[in-house]
Amino acid sequence: SHHPQVLTSTHHNMAKSRTKHQPSLSKSSSHSDKNPLITLYNEYLSKTSLKLKIIDAFLVYCFFTGIIQMLYVTLVGSFPKNSFLSGFILSVAMFVLGVALRKQTNRDERKDFPDILPERAYVDFVVAGILILLVAVNYMG
Repeated sequence: SHHPQVLTSTHHNMAKSRTKHQPSLSKSSSHSDKNPLITLYNEYLSKTSLKLKIIDAFLVYCFFTGIIQMLYVTLVGSFPKNSFLSGFILSVAMFVLGVALRKQTNRDERKDFPDILPERAYVDFVVAGILILLVAVNYMG
């Protein structure tokens, strides 16, 4: 009969301690708003146009494609060396072209490219991408 009271009082104390810590959780969530990474992410979501977000998604895709190819060569080997080189160089080249496209179509950086219209930047990206793809396919053999 003595043990149930101990369990009940322990359970009661745990419930009290939970209610004491709940306000501190809300303080920590408001403190996380001051985290520079969260602030940067929130500003990116609110201030970046959809076109730039799509270009950024393509850049992330190119980056991880290159990383996966490098990991594959490191772990498995590079038996068809031409295939690895053409695929990896294509990933790097498309990433560089994507960065150039992002810079040329970004409204905030228009002063750096006053003579290039965004439409021309897209055409340049597509034509250069097709040429690089043809070179990579030709190099593979």
